[in-house]
Amino acid sequence: MKPEQPAWVPAVLTAVTGCLGFGTLTWAFGLLPGEELLQSSSVAPQGFIRKVMLVLFFHETWVMLQHGNVLINPFCQRLDRGYGISMLRRGQHWVIAGVLVMYWAREVVSMLLCLPYISLHTQVAVFLSSIYHTLKMYNICNDADRKWSPTLGIMKILIDHWHFDTLGQWVISLLRVLLQGGDTMVHVLIVRDFVHVAGLGTEGLRLLEVTFFVWLAHAVLNQIARKSTATLVVEAWRRALGFRSLPAEHHDHQGTGVPCAGSAACGTGVRGAVPCVVCELLRCQPRPSNSSPQVRARRTNKEMLAAMFTALIGSLMYATILFYAGTLQLGSGFAEHLSRYDLLFMHEAWVMLQHGNILANPFCQRLDRRYGVSMLRRRQHWVIAGVLVMYWSREVVSMLLCLSAASATTRLAILVSSAYHLVKMHSICIDAQRQWSPTLGIMRILIDHWHFETFVQSVISLMRVLLQGGDTFTHVMIVRDLLRRSDGSVEEGRLLALHVLFVVWVLHAALNQATKKSTATLIVELWRSLLHGPTVSADKAEKRMETFSKVDCGCVVCQLLAPDNDSQQDTGPPDVVFLSHPASPSSVFSLWWPSSPSCKRAGDSSVGSAWVPTWWMSLVAPPLSLFVPFLWPLLRAGSWIEVAENVHYSGVHMQNWVLTCFGYQYVLWPFRKLVSARILRSAELAEETGASVLCLGALNKAEWMHNGGMGLLKKLTGTMRIVHGNTLTAAAVVESARSLFGLDLSEDATGSIAVHPRFFLTGASSKVGTAVALRLLQLGVDVVAHSTDAARLKKLEAKAQLLVKTTETSGSLSVTTRLLDGVYEHRWIVGKHDQRVAGLLPFGAKAVVFSVPNPLDASARKDIAVVQGGTLRLDRKRLSKPRQFSNLLAHDDIYACHAAGIVAAANPSWKDELGEVNIDDMAVQFEAAKDMGFWVPPALPASPCKEVVAPLSSSCRDAQIIVVGAGPSGLAVAASLLQRGVHAIILERQDTVQGGWQDHFEGLTITTRRSSLDLPGWPVPSSSFPDELTCDDYIRYLKAYAARFSLDIRLGIEVTSVEDQGHEWRVHVKEGSRKDVSTWTCSELIFATGKNCAPKVPRLWQRADGSSSFMYHSSQLRGVALQAAVEAATKGELLLVGFGNSAADICNLVLGCSGEAGVAHVAVRRVPPIMRRQW
Repeated sequence: MKPEQPAWVPAVLTAVTGCLGFGTLTWAFGLLPGEELLQSSSVAPQGFIRKVMLVLFFHETWVMLQHGNVLINPFCQRLDRGYGISMLRRGQHWVIAGVLVMYWAREVVSMLLCLPYISLHTQVAVFLSSIYHTLKMYNICNDADRKWSPTLGIMKILIDHWHFDTLGQWVISLLRVLLQGGDTMVHVLIVRDFVHVAGLGTEGLRLLEVTFFVWLAHAVLNQIARKSTATLVVEAWRRALGFRSLPAEHHDHQGTGVPCAGSAACGTGVRGAVPCVVCELLRCQPRPSNSSPQVRARRTNKEMLAAMFTALIGSLMYATILFYAGTLQLGSGFAEHLSRYDLLFMHEAWVMLQHGNILANPFCQRLDRRYGVSMLRRRQHWVIAGVLVMYWSREVVSMLLCLSAASATTRLAILVSSAYHLVKMHSICIDAQRQWSPTLGIMRILIDHWHFETFVQSVISLMRVLLQGGDTFTHVMIVRDLLRRSDGSVEEGRLLALHVLFVVWVLHAALNQATKKSTATLIVELWRSLLHGPTVSADKAEKRMETFSKVDCGCVVCQLLAPDNDSQQDTGPPDVVFLSHPASPSSVFSLWWPSSPSCKRAGDSSVGSAWVPTWWMSLVAPPLSLFVPFLWPLLRAGSWIEVAENVHYSGVHMQNWVLTCFGYQYVLWPFRKLVSARILRSAELAEETGASVLCLGALNKAEWMHNGGMGLLKKLTGTMRIVHGNTLTAAAVVESARSLFGLDLSEDATGSIAVHPRFFLTGASSKVGTAVALRLLQLGVDVVAHSTDAARLKKLEAKAQLLVKTTETSGSLSVTTRLLDGVYEHRWIVGKHDQRVAGLLPFGAKAVVFSVPNPLDASARKDIAVVQGGTLRLDRKRLSKPRQFSNLLAHDDIYACHAAGIVAAANPSWKDELGEVNIDDMAVQFEAAKDMGFWVPPALPASPCKEVVAPLSSSCRDAQIIVVGAGPSGLAVAASLLQRGVHAIILERQDTVQGGWQDHFEGLTITTRRSSLDLPGWPVPSSSFPDELTCDDYIRYLKAYAARFSLDIRLGIEVTSVEDQGHEWRVHVKEGSRKDVSTWTCSELIFATGKNCAPKVPRLWQRADGSSSFMYHSSQLRGVALQAAVEAATKGELLLVGFGNSAADICNLVLGCSGEAGVAHVAVRRVPPIMRRQW
């Protein structure tokens, strides 16, 4: 067994070697005590700056001695190599990389801080050494990440010993000596310049000697303890990361005495030789699984080292910029007042540092690329483009504001850079619009990594470096010009502000790496949250980032930004063109902005949410919409349309053309002529492109636009068919009614159904509405048809009568021009956009809506169930690629008129579909649509906001709450309880809902204005009632109010008495004409009988025999009594007692009927206040 080497031998040799090296260096550079020092041309700084210089001098001296010891002391090399081998055997490559990166980062930062105090030649040497250290850090991180190191890998060169078996190994060893020796010499030059140039002089020499003796003692102790400084630092780093300390046997540096006689990894090829331990440990091996603790620790190390590497890159870049600007000094204090140029200076300095980091820092490039890949996978190209356009716009504006303070050369660079940014903005918008990017596309260049597989890829990568580097250098020139005055001196306050800004930026950049989110990522997430609400959770985002980081096969960006795989399939003339337009100004943004994040409907996991505009779109779009029809052709090379969708479905090539005119412009006369001309030109263009079917959507098929399409048909000369899609739309509405209302409307042997449901249909006079009404009538449904056009309703009645005669259907049709009549119906089909619909739908009603836009979209009501009736759902498996535009619908939904064009294109024997809808074709087209994968979406009733107790049966006599009286108060309290989820029963003695308003004089007009008569939850509709309501008007409102909330009212029940049982109430009632008394029980009892339910006549005025035929109470003044009062007024024998509201109205009514001869006498206690009814 080989005897162990005594510890004092390497210790003595280390001391001798250190003394020899120190003496040689101090003699060679004139640092020996007693020698005459060079005189510096600058005055030696004092105070705080001198203390900083001494600290830097001490640190550089220590590093110089340490580097020299590692270079020439074989015992120190053995210590480090032995400990490195023990770490490699445990697979802790990242611990080695972490310590070395921190060590080198500290060294580089120290050298950069020394720049203001050293000579020009030493400054150049510092920059070269800093670049060399940066490359070492990046390479050792790569080695740690892949857990192996090539022949020239940094980890192998540092840990491995010298090899001299072959010429190649001799060259590698010589290269190691030159690199390590050059690095040591840089620190020697720095130490020399501190003494001779910076002005430390004799004080520096004394500190140099003290530092040497301290270091020498430390180096000797290292050898005695057999633990080098690097070993101690690594152990501390391991404990900080949570690793257990190495056992004692691992500290016995294994392998230090094993000679390397060759190995395959070293390339020696000597037979029988013992393989090199380091070469064996650092050869290429398979990675461990991603779930192992080693991988998790490696990720933590990698994040921390990326943050440190980013700080180092920033420091090196910042020092280079200061060196270029000639401002390597600490600078003066801050300026007292910030000027415009001070703010521009800070902004440009930040942009300069950010650009330089993106250009030179591979870790920053990886973060941006991974997040860019995640955005591309979600097809959110416009989010990327939107953020970058805003970012570049801000940058261009800032550069242009700096023109007046820049030099002539910088001004030229600014103008060139601004033009380059404009080209980038235009190009990235084009890439986002077409959803792919060519080889030289801006989106691909920004997100993709570097490619060097071919000569062309190398040229492109070089071009990227030149463009990004030139852009960065422009900001460097701007900062330089803003930093210096015209006389060459530094602008007061700006240099120190630049230093502070750099520190803030370094912390920000390091945090970006530590959190795995770059600045661009944070801005995009903020932009997405503003556009689409809450973003993806941090955990999900992290999992996606990890997923994207594992993709190594092929270039992911190239695959995502390549033209669609089905692009060749989607070329050529379309089979069908669907011509649509933005309904509202804000909806124009749906052409480019991505849809909201997908959400789940209840019971349906396959459908994403519809596109919804954000607040800023609704704010910006209305004024912008006035100019869009005119600006669009200028921005789109004369095109007035936008091809929003180009895809194959079930073998049919369909395109969606969006006409850039908004819904209100179809109606307003200044735009109507322009819109009409563009519809005609679009039809001609569709025919020129070879489309076989033109499908008109929304207002493009309005009657006032080319007579609903008939005018287009006359002006076109080709064979292209024109369809309006109303037939399939009407069929879809009927099928949606089947689904929502839960009715089996299938025909029986007699052609009708047994049960007769009743539907209220708005927009019944339109083509679709008429077809729906007739089809439901044909199926035996009772329909209440509403339209504001009485003449068209008469035509509908005539068609219905003819249908009833020819088909013998059992359904009935009634028409109305009053939308208020629908409040009594719980099944609605809404075919016309009317904002009043949301307020008139009864509580708990169901509605099928096929009007565009949907009047219930903005409604906050949750007690009604609403489905979109004019839509179908398509089979996404039949699409050639995912849809990018869906006309504001969910991704899998399509308007039935749009689907009608696709079905018509698949059936070339069908003719043009214009004019009235043939109800016999509805079933044919719907069956054809189902064969192509279209189907009616399932009815998804809205969830009520609160659970409402179901109404009690008519035989039940036990209730939670009973309200006595169905007047305004009773109805209001019952409706308020119902809105809070509490059911109440109203008992009313009369046979109808009218309260006490029917017991008043004839012709009563309510003094209170309509706005003050509102009951809670549903005001008096202004469109259905005048401003001054009569008694009959208000009774009609009360009945509608009761129907609006579906109140449970029991009519003909008179309460005779009430008993309090303590825990409940017993209510004794008489029902109708029955003489016996029944009993109700309830927990709460509310009396709402009012104060005017019984007329009150003074007994003083009655005759002795009790007769009072000549006297009438105001409530009795109707019919014969009213006529008697008029006759009395004509004779001058009419007396009115009191002059309140009722007396004044009676006086006005009677005198108006009696003519000029009428006289009325009024008896009052005092003169009443008389005011005008109207002002």
